[in-house]
Amino acid sequence: MHHRATDDLRVDEYDAYLDDGRRREIRETAAGLDDLRVAHVNSTASGGGVAEILDSLVPLLNDAGVETDWLVMEAPEPFFDVTKALHNGLQGEAGELTDSMRDTYRSVTEANAEADLPGYDAVVLH
Repeated sequence: MHHRATDDLRVDEYDAYLDDGRRREIRETAAGLDDLRVAHVNSTASGGGVAEILDSLVPLLNDAGVETDWLVMEAPEPFFDVTKALHNGLQGEAGELTDSMRDTYRSVTEANAEADLPGYDAVVLH
C-alpha cells in the first residue's frame, strides 16, 4: 500500500455554509477525537466516488485535529476488472463472477491485508 497525498483543505473554508451551532458541534466533536489516528484504505487514488470523497475528507479531518491518512492498495489491472464487475452487479447488471475473478480478488485483498499498518486506532476499508 502507498500513501495518497491530498491538497490542504481547512474546515473554516466551509464557515459560510454552517451556522454557529453546527460549527461548534464540529469543533467539539473533533476535539474529542484529537488523539485518534485513522487510516482510510481504498483501491484507487483517483476516479470514482470514494476517491472523490477521500480527497476532501482526509485533509478536513486532519485540519480538525484527527490524524488521518489515505492508503491506496497495490493492485494489478485485472483486479479493477473484478471490482467493476462487482459494482455493476450491485447496480443490477447481469454478469458472472468467475473462479478466476474470485481468485484475483482474493489474492489482491489478502496481499494488501498483510500490509503493516502500525499505530492506527481505526482502519476504514472502502
